[in-house]
Amino acid sequence: MIQLLFRGGYTMIPILLCSVVSLAVIIERAFSLRAARVLPPPLLKELEESGRPLDELASRLQGERGILAGVLAAGLENRGISPEQNREILQAAEKAAASRMERGLTLLEIVAVISPLLGLLGTVIGMVQVFEVISQVGAGHAQALSRGISQALISTIAGLVVAIPALIAHSVYSRKVDSLLLRIEQATARLLLRLSR
Repeated sequence: MIQLLFRGGYTMIPILLCSVVSLAVIIERAFSLRAARVLPPPLLKELEESGRPLDELASRLQGERGILAGVLAAGLENRGISPEQNREILQAAEKAAASRMERGLTLLEIVAVISPLLGLLGTVIGMVQVFEVISQVGAGHAQALSRGISQALISTIAGLVVAIPALIAHSVYSRKVDSLLLRIEQATARLLLRLSR
């Protein structure tokens, strides 16, 4: 495997770095974007219990560190202001939550875009080597040409192997963030309803 990487040429180094970055983001986002972590069921249940005083919910939120807890806490800290102002504060908190959940997705998108380009660069470098060999020894020496052709193919494959999972993960996580944000908006709407009573 390592020999294969060396045979891919210099472009394999940035492609390998892209794969490490992509894998790290994919693992971290898989852990961070779990629904139970972003939207803890006990907290959602407590929010739905309209008979419970808001002071109890506010004190419960002090011990929470999740994304939903942060958004709800922003609304409960400003209970004395008008509902319109509180809505604006909650919308700002939702934007901050969206930014936290989307962290790393731009990196995945960049990896998905540049990895095939790096593979293509390796292909071009490999083909240049092939033409240099042809100019020196002629086109009849297949063994002399194989190194450049091999480098071209390996770097192309490596670029695609890194880009495809990054693109899939970016798409899946983007949809997941949208879904979680929708549920956060529903929770904040519930809180605003309780605050306006």
